[in-house]
Amino acid sequence: MGIYEIIRIDDNFLYCGETKDGKPNGKGILKYYSNGKCDSKYIGEFKDGKREGEGIWNMFDGSCYVGEWKLDKFHGRGKLIHQDNVQEGYWFMGRFECHYGDEIEHDTFVKTKRENI
Repeated sequence: MGIYEIIRIDDNFLYCGETKDGKPNGKGILKYYSNGKCDSKYIGEFKDGKREGEGIWNMFDGSCYVGEWKLDKFHGRGKLIHQDNVQEGYWFMGRFECHYGDEIEHDTFVKTKRENI
């Protein structure tokens, strides 16, 4: 367990939770403020100042992400809940990859190539 601190990251972010070397590290809460009002809030795990591990992000528009994080991005199993739909499955560095049940079997080899168009 790290040291518990309250850190103002800049004019818009306030962190309360465990720290290491002055950065969020461990469990904590990160709040985003706009015009003096809390617009969004992340509750979960941090590593080296970034959201990493399990966490919940409640966004200003009412959307909510519940799941795994890596380097401040949705990564791993997670659910993005909007007012009119839910995206649930696997995420890779912030991008939705596939729904649960669409996974590749362990003994299957698939070659893929990604190109930007």
